[in-house]
Amino acid sequence: MAHESGATDSVLCEALDAASERFALYDLHVLNNACKFTCGGDIVVTAARRDDGERIWLTIAIADTGNGMTAKQVADVFGLFV
Repeated sequence: MAHESGATDSVLCEALDAASERFALYDLHVLNNACKFTCGGDIVVTAARRDDGERIWLTIAIADTGNGMTAKQVADVFGLFV
């Protein structure tokens, strides 16, 4: 991503490179489940970048119209990455 100054977000790119395998595994798992349980519905993936002055945050959201997960299933999935 280029800023008005023409500089690139090299810090963000380095952070994403370091965590890319973890992101990829997580995203593929969640997308696979969304595809598996969303027949004839919608799957929406969004990403947003936020710079709070100290850190650059990347938020990735995956939403679907599938039948959902129990609270225990959600805890199990996200417990791996916290």
